[in-house]
Amino acid sequence: MTPSSAVSRWLRHAISFGTSRPAVSVVIPFYGKRREIRVAIQALECQSFTNFEVVVVADGCSFKAVEMKVLRQSGIAVQVIRLSENCGAFAARIVGAAHARGDYLWFLDHDDYVESGFLGQMYTRAVDTKADIVECPFLVCEPNRAPRLFSRFNGQLERHGKDIFEAYLRGESHNNLANKLIRRRCWSKAINSLEKLGISQKQRLNFCEDMLCTIILYDLIEHYASENEVHYGYCRRSGSTTNIGNREAVEACISDLAMILSTLRPLLLQYSHSEALVAFQVREVDWILTNMLLRRVGNCLSPEAWNEVGRIQTMLK
Repeated sequence: MTPSSAVSRWLRHAISFGTSRPAVSVVIPFYGKRREIRVAIQALECQSFTNFEVVVVADGCSFKAVEMKVLRQSGIAVQVIRLSENCGAFAARIVGAAHARGDYLWFLDHDDYVESGFLGQMYTRAVDTKADIVECPFLVCEPNRAPRLFSRFNGQLERHGKDIFEAYLRGESHNNLANKLIRRRCWSKAINSLEKLGISQKQRLNFCEDMLCTIILYDLIEHYASENEVHYGYCRRSGSTTNIGNREAVEACISDLAMILSTLRPLLLQYSHSEALVAFQVREVDWILTNMLLRRVGNCLSPEAWNEVGRIQTMLK
């Protein structure tokens, strides 16, 4: 047995008795049927890295502890937080992170998956580089389509200070929270910043909440690293917010996007001198409006929604 594996086993034993803080807290917002969380549980059971805890946030849904019993029998520390009503993933992640003890957070969607080396390699990269955030590529999986790999960076990169945010604006990083290992104290600072900007921790956001959190985080952190050797598997569901085609759902997404950009506008306009902000406008704002929202409903929007679209298009110009 190698020294590292012996230490890992000792830490796993210690965590099960609550005597040591875990390295990583895996936060799973859950709203759905019990069987839907089994994919995530299987991904956690097979991890070669064991120094982690699991925080499941039952987001206004009935939840029995059968799956949690399986995790505990595997030696994985787990707690379940129950919300009395469905608050959405944004609020559920904040609640889960507030109950977490790990040095780093990983937000795992309940029906997504990762390979067995994911946590170990992400955490090793974080420790080796002293990174506040480690990011990896991710696969998008859809029914009846071959998985597509998305990676906006090449190689094992490290960035520092303002270079982190500018690189994001240029398109060299993803909005997705789930493909990142995030230092917990940085997440707490980001949530406090959102409160100061007028975004309540209890606010329900159904669209672009990952972009909101990513931007706030990248403005705050000092050290960033990428990890190319593993990836996150994101399963796009037919009933997800980005796939619903009725007018009411699309108009709610437009409203969320307008509110988020309005909140972030002072921060983003600090880069008005930079071509990076133009790239962000084209890649995130214009593309989201055209390809993710308007194409789903054509011209069938209310006058109020069209006014919001116009405001969004000119907000950063």
